[in-house]
Amino acid sequence: MKIRVVKTASKAQAVQIVRYQNNKRIIVQHIGLAHTESELEDLILLAQE
Repeated sequence: MKIRVVKTASKAQAVQIVRYQNNKRIIVQHIGLAHTESELEDLILLAQE
């Protein structure tokens, strides 16, 4: 599984755990939204656990 970071329409960044199956992206878990760099780092560390 991989950690995916995407920008949302509100300029926040969403952190998701995804896996790829048959060339399709399947979102396993949505970790949260980050509005600052420090929040983003915290969410990425949380996703790695």
